[in-house]
Amino acid sequence: MALNGGYKTVSITVLIATCLVLADGDVIRGTYHAWWVILPLPVSAVQGMINQSNSLRDILMVKPTWDAWPEDKHPVLMEIGREQDCGLIFPSWLRSNFLEYKFDIPFVQSKSGGNPLNYKVVLYEDSQVNSISSDVAYKLNATKAAMKMTENSYTISKNGAIFSALFSSNNTWFTASAMPEFQVYKDVANLKWFGGRGLETCAQHHYDFSSARIRPAAVLNMTFTPNLLNTFFPVYGFHRNPLSGIDSFGSIEIVTNFTMSLPQSCT
Repeated sequence: MALNGGYKTVSITVLIATCLVLADGDVIRGTYHAWWVILPLPVSAVQGMINQSNSLRDILMVKPTWDAWPEDKHPVLMEIGREQDCGLIFPSWLRSNFLEYKFDIPFVQSKSGGNPLNYKVVLYEDSQVNSISSDVAYKLNATKAAMKMTENSYTISKNGAIFSALFSSNNTWFTASAMPEFQVYKDVANLKWFGGRGLETCAQHHYDFSSARIRPAAVLNMTFTPNLLNTFFPVYGFHRNPLSGIDSFGSIEIVTNFTMSLPQSCT
């Protein structure tokens, strides 16, 4: 849904925020078509990315309990895709289709304890309305950017900074249950998440993995400008193998339905 003009943007954002406050239970629904890419980065680099925000100085990393995960690395996740028929469960006329990219640092925790969480470092959308509502309602570091998605590529452009990725997906789609290696992605997807303003606001996606379709997808090439994600990101170009029994942390392409909770306490 395209809305133009400052008045309409503010009005629709206020309406969304009001509905979120008044609703009970999950309030957002949609279908997510994306490439999910886990990257093992040096622990020191990931800690630097977290410490870049003064509001996250009391955040610690928690080692995932995955077999064969390297001791000197911490996982980060890129969610690179499109939201379809996404928006409030009611009224349905507020739903829209839009591109959305998320850079996450999962398995972090407050120094005071609690369950592991997923820190959404930055979020890019090609919709001004959705980026504002993500910021206002969920306290995410959300920004509108010029974005394009094809069947095998994805690009983001913002103030001269560029992200570009090229993928090669398996021809065959599988159910999530047919690939036990997919569990690492489920572990991340099931975490509560928060944005760059600290642990004042969390939320959670609830994915319908029983009906999801997945297929292994190689990252043939991915490059980006450092300041598009985080200046502490240690590499600015790489490739990844597809998820498989040989590479249990490889990348995938996924189509899945989801609902999303209200903003809530992180504790």
